Amino acid sequence: AVPAIAGLIADVVERFHAEAPHARLEWIRPNSEAYPLVADGVIDIAHLGGDARLPDGLETQQMKPFVWLTFVRKGHPALKRWGMEEWLKWPHVLVDIANRVRNPVNEVLAAEGKERSIGALIPDFSGVAPLVARTNMLATFPMLSMQHDMQVYDLRVLVPPVELPPFPVRFCWSSRLA
Repeated sequence: AVPAIAGLIADVVERFHAEAPHARLEWIRPNSEAYPLVADGVIDIAHLGGDARLPDGLETQQMKPFVWLTFVRKGHPALKRWGMEEWLKWPHVLVDIANRVRNPVNEVLAAEGKERSIGALIPDFSGVAPLVARTNMLATFPMLSMQHDMQVYDLRVLVPPVELPPFPVRFCWSSRLA
């Protein structure tokens, strides 16, 4: 259970089949039921972003936390005066990956008494780059979610004008398989 990020899927499947050419890889969307299924051994491994509490029966491996970046289209008006005012002025794309992960961007803003405008709420990362490339929306996500598409869609990368905590990342699998 890992978010649908087209370039990441291609990289993982290519490596997977190089290592195990006769094996089958089934990539499923994360959802709130995925982690109990991992604990039961129905799903072999899952990627978990955020600090959500996991059910009993899982082993985990903490990975290097993700750093947040903001992505905009080439020629975006915000590039001229990049800062908090511009970041809050333009609508943002938000991805709802259905695993109930708290959004640290919104939490940090709320603590400062600020709020960003959400222009689009989409179900997975595969639609973020084309949307950002064709609109004046901003996307603030970890680099991994955008690293392949940012070059394809000629996006610009900016440091968000607010200090965002690194985003914790874990892989988890059933303790029975350990």
